[in-house]
Amino acid sequence: MKKVLILEDEVNIRSFVVINLRRAGYEVIEAESGEEALEKLKKSTRHYAKRQLTWFGADRRIHWIEPDELAEGETPLNRVLEILEKEEMA
Repeated sequence: MKKVLILEDEVNIRSFVVINLRRAGYEVIEAESGEEALEKLKKSTRHYAKRQLTWFGADRRIHWIEPDELAEGETPLNRVLEILEKEEMA
């Protein structure tokens, strides 16, 4: 089963998206804030170690990281967390 994290602060929008993704067969993790999403990702590190991660950046564009683009020992999650932390500081 594919897993997706939905980050949306508007509860009605988030609920609508979550319900439809679950109906489509996805396992859904939901978060109301960026901080909550980062915490949930950090707790699920082992699930994302060898997977492609895709997200919307602060620039409102889609970004992704493929496992084969990483340095030895680096995980997609670690790279995403590094990018997101840099965006927060900018």
